[in-house]
Parts: sequence; C-alpha cells; structure tokens
Amino acid sequence: MMKYLRYLLVTILCLGAFSATSQEHHIEDILGTWRMMGSFNNGKQVLVALKDTIKNPTHYFFTFNKNGTYTYDVISLKDGLAGTTRTGNWDVSPTHQQITFRESSAGNKPRNIPKDFLDYPTDGTFSKKPMMFPIKELSKKRLVLYDDFHKTFDIYIK
Repeated sequence: MMKYLRYLLVTILCLGAFSATSQEHHIEDILGTWRMMGSFNNGKQVLVALKDTIKNPTHYFFTFNKNGTYTYDVISLKDGLAGTTRTGNWDVSPTHQQITFRESSAGNKPRNIPKDFLDYPTDGTFSKKPMMFPIKELSKKRLVLYDDFHKTFDIYIK
C-alpha cells in the first residue's frame, strides 16, 4: 500500500512541476508578428471591425520587434482610423507576467479618439500613461492579454 502511495506522490509532484514550467512565459516567444483574432468579453467579440468578417475581411496585425519597439494595425471601421498603424515601445515585467506599452505618438497631437483613452489633464491628447496588460497565455503560436480597463481578453495567433 505504501509503495503505491509513493508512486502516486511522485506522479503528482512530476505533474505539478510540468504544469508549473508550462506556465512560464518566454520572452523570445513574443517576438514577431501576431494576427489579432479578437477582444472577447464573456465569450463575445467586442471589436466591431472583427464581428463581421464577411463585410470586413481585413486582418489586423501586432508586431513585437527585438529592439523593444512595436507596430500595430488600428482595428476600426471609422474614416481616418481604418487602415492606420501605430508604433511605440514595449517592455515585459521581470517575472514575464505583464506587458507594458508606450505609444510613440501619445501626447504629440490632438486626435479624435474614444474618451476612455483620453488623458484629461493634457486637454484631449492621447494619454502618455503606459498601458499594462497581464499575460494570460503565451506560447509560440498563441498570445492572450487581459485588458483590465475593458475587461476583455485580447487573443492573437502567429
């Protein structure tokens, strides 16, 4: 009986160690171009431009460069925003559990953007505050970030 309990304990410890290492996020996995699959709240797509792929078959991409810069396609059907890209710098926390974004053009010029992104003290310009997203999943083919402000899961694939 004790022999079986020992085998069971060793098996449980091995499975625990495997699951702990599978949760590690490797910084090199983030590099490259990711396709945005959507932003989901309670399993529902919240990005209008991605809700109807028949009317809007456009693919949107987010690229993480090794030098700490990024570019991403603005996901929008609005005139002036559709087809544009933004750039900035990104960092990963020392524990590799969170990504921080700082947009290059933030604060440089007034833009017509949703009020939830405005930095009111700077009179309507894009916020210079860094945007932080916890990493919920990161593998060679899939990235899931949590947007705490919008309460959504942003899903990307390579």
